[in-house]
Amino acid sequence: MHALEKLAERNRQHNKIKKDEKFLTYFVLLGLLPFYADLIYSKFVVGLEFPESFGYFLLSLAGNCIFAFPVLGMGSLLLFPRLLKLFTLIGIQTWFAYFWVFHDLTWVGFFPLVIVYITFHIQLPKIKQRAAEEDGI
Repeated sequence: MHALEKLAERNRQHNKIKKDEKFLTYFVLLGLLPFYADLIYSKFVVGLEFPESFGYFLLSLAGNCIFAFPVLGMGSLLLFPRLLKLFTLIGIQTWFAYFWVFHDLTWVGFFPLVIVYITFHIQLPKIKQRAAEEDGI
């Protein structure tokens, strides 16, 4: 009987881990939203062809990764409910895409990164405390 309870507990933990990984996958795909918007904009509105489009593709990918990876990394550690994180990420990515892609105001597009960093820095002691509790230290 004890072995069945252990197995049931492991199954619950495994299902939770799978659910978390699935959510993080969607989170990362959503983090590339400005990149997708930039590709569509450059192809259908600007009409760039191969040599220019490949360079534009690399520049867009680099800019989006420089923005999205810190936001996703810090955002996943913040102590907010998942739904709030999701809607905040959508809002931040929309802001970035609007200014990065459509208005070419890079510095304004990167402004939410400063806000996320400040929020992360404020919550850092609580994040460390929660991590220590989870590790059992």
